[in-house]
Amino acid sequence: MILALERSGCKYAAAVLSLVMTTALTACSGSTAGPGADKIHGQEVHDLLKTGENAFRQGDVKLAHQCFREALKAAEQTDRYSRNVALALNDLALTTSIERDKTVDGKKNLSQAIAYQVRALELEERISGAESLDVAFDLNNLGVWYGNNSQWQEGAEALERAAKIREKKLGAKHALLAVTLGNLAENYSHQKREDEAIALYTRIAKIYEESGSPTEAARAFDRAASIYQDQGKTDAAISVLKQVLTLREKVFGKDNILVAETLNNIAVCDLTTGRSNEAEPLFARAYKIVKTQKDVEIIESVKTGYLKCLQKLGKRAEAEKLQRDK
Repeated sequence: MILALERSGCKYAAAVLSLVMTTALTACSGSTAGPGADKIHGQEVHDLLKTGENAFRQGDVKLAHQCFREALKAAEQTDRYSRNVALALNDLALTTSIERDKTVDGKKNLSQAIAYQVRALELEERISGAESLDVAFDLNNLGVWYGNNSQWQEGAEALERAAKIREKKLGAKHALLAVTLGNLAENYSHQKREDEAIALYTRIAKIYEESGSPTEAARAFDRAASIYQDQGKTDAAISVLKQVLTLREKVFGKDNILVAETLNNIAVCDLTTGRSNEAEPLFARAYKIVKTQKDVEIIESVKTGYLKCLQKLGKRAEAEKLQRDK
């Protein structure tokens, strides 16, 4: 699934880990009293959030989650309705639904993640208004969590609202709008709203092309082509895949594994529609590229299609030679 979560990304100086963990323990023992208590708690929250983010980037989800929980406690001691509370809730939603290997767990703890995100959203609406970019940020993530929990309708509503805000505030060609539209397209495809998903992926690809991000443009076109294939619209899929091929060759060169993947996909479409002559050179080129890889599964996948193509063309000797190839 192409679902893009977003982090709060606190813009504060990082603290030394030992200092942060000390302040975290202090936060557990009770509130800080006396003059300057709010300022102390504010710095503590900033340090905890930053340390949690650093831990997350390094793959330590357990430590990140602990830091975010302590940050939430410290923030709530100062002001339950502050943006620091919203930031901590946002990060907690992420770590709650991610296992230690940093893979999103499709079911476990998602209800709690959604609850954190809903609360963060309510705070941001209260702080900055219903159509702020901070609200769009939370709506984007909430839409993702709903989708991971198979609550597609709720997810679509959140993402549609996020997209409207971002388009209004940032313009129709902004990268952050493309992120939300990508999540919405994925949502629509799960709801079998395939034509709407294709239209969104095409729009996303054009945004990325115009902004100088051909890799992302190719990915969006590739998703549209996949849906066309699922619909049995093979010619439409081939047309879009040729755009993917052009973009990937431009970015990665002609011998990249992603180029081979695209060549193979076009060849499979050609083979499906009886155009074996067109498919053969594409399979041959794809196979030559993947043979340099160590992934046996990819090699065998391309080889299977290539072999089938040769057999359909009646090229028995070439097929036998390919079968013997190791």
